[in-house]
Amino acid sequence: MAVIPVHVYTAGYEPLGADVTTGRMESVNPIPFLAAGLIISAVLGAISGFVAARRGWRLRRRNV
Repeated sequence: MAVIPVHVYTAGYEPLGADVTTGRMESVNPIPFLAAGLIISAVLGAISGFVAARRGWRLRRRNV
């Protein structure tokens, strides 16, 4: 029976600059994204409400 040599390689991951810093990620402030989402949703809601109200008004005037 032949013996086949097996090589085991192990590797570790270190972020770039790990010797200088601790590799801590900076967090992003979510407030600007939340404010932008609120403004965009308010604008889209106002536009769709205006379109629905105008359509309903036209339908109502036609059926009177």
